[in-house]
Amino acid sequence: MYAVHNVRDGAGQHSLQEHRPPSVLSESVAEVHDRLLVWAARPEGAFPVADVLACYHAFGKHFVPLSLLQALDAARATCLARNEDPAVVQLLDCALDKLDGTYSYRTYLGLPLLTSARPPRRVGGIGADALLTMLMADLVRHEVRPRDRTEPLRLMVPPPELSFKRARLAMRVLVPALDRLTGRHPAGAALAERARQLAAARTDDHAEALSLATEIWELFPESDRQRVTMSLLPVYVVDDEYLFIRTLQAYELVFMELAASTADAMEAVPARRITDATRLMRGCVTMLREARPLFSLQATMRAEAFLKFRGYTLGSSAIQSEGYKAFEALFAHPDTDRLESPAFASVPRIKQMVSQGGVGLLEVLGSAAAGPGADEHLGCALAELRAVLVEVDEVHQQWKRTHLRIASRMIGDEPGSGNTDGVSYLRAVMDNKVFSKEPS
Repeated sequence: MYAVHNVRDGAGQHSLQEHRPPSVLSESVAEVHDRLLVWAARPEGAFPVADVLACYHAFGKHFVPLSLLQALDAARATCLARNEDPAVVQLLDCALDKLDGTYSYRTYLGLPLLTSARPPRRVGGIGADALLTMLMADLVRHEVRPRDRTEPLRLMVPPPELSFKRARLAMRVLVPALDRLTGRHPAGAALAERARQLAAARTDDHAEALSLATEIWELFPESDRQRVTMSLLPVYVVDDEYLFIRTLQAYELVFMELAASTADAMEAVPARRITDATRLMRGCVTMLREARPLFSLQATMRAEAFLKFRGYTLGSSAIQSEGYKAFEALFAHPDTDRLESPAFASVPRIKQMVSQGGVGLLEVLGSAAAGPGADEHLGCALAELRAVLVEVDEVHQQWKRTHLRIASRMIGDEPGSGNTDGVSYLRAVMDNKVFSKEPS
């Protein structure tokens, strides 16, 4: 059941009165509410996506008035009856998740708007590189935007120097993806070079960052940009939540691709396509290394800002990440304790897949080495693959250590949002080093 909250904390009330009087917000919501009901009864013209997003950014999902949620629910029924644009229906499903009782990590991050695929399938559709590039370009546009009194209420807006640091790091994240897209977007090569220069610059050039991010953003079709825009529905009005959502969305794309590559490698090994499996897993090493700046980017989020909106995200937790759990389980089959832990209880679809599969890539590798027909040539190829898997495991451990450090700084001794012990839980799973499970 959705709990309606109409009282902000003291800081929120103070800022709201400074930036935009409640009466103005109420009038705006009333207008959107009436427009939605009219559209639901007589759906003429396009669905008012921009108006809906403006309301969610003005209030935060957790504080959107019940009357507006009910109007959106009526509009959704009309969309379904008319076979409206699937993106609009997905937007409404994510926007109404707290009303529906379906709120989760997946809906909080708007993942259905970014890809229809679920792990261990590849991102597909728009494509992981294009999505990653758009997510980071949009984050840069947000961070270096002109600050004026016409934008929606934002609490704890970071100082310009911190915003530019984030812009630099986001550019570092998107450059490799943009490089790979130059065949489809010839202008991307020059833009990627400018992004490298901006990331390495010693002076803050907000105008260049905004111009560059906008040019990168506009490389992509409007329909794709619209999906990325619709995927960001913050629960509150703390500015750092924009950064939080965009970085977590980027992580999920990486995890999906890691899981898909590992699944493909699992199929390649029994077919004796060891070179293909090795190439796929080397790609995983590259993906993990290219994504390292995401941790530096996320680490710029201020603990006091995170704690300001964290309470409104309860019900959504990274422990629900299907991509991460699929990658972990496909790399090496989890033991019984791990499979029955909260980590996999939080992803029932992946848990079922893992229980039915019974093995991971590490086990498949062991079977191939001990199976019939194994010769010196196969042994050398498998040894090379094994060396790459060790490298994947080591880089993955570095990821977990970095995540632990960030979580320790952000939440301290607070419990985790996925009903875990928080930092204590993360410290305990540091021991889950994959190659400790290797059969002797």
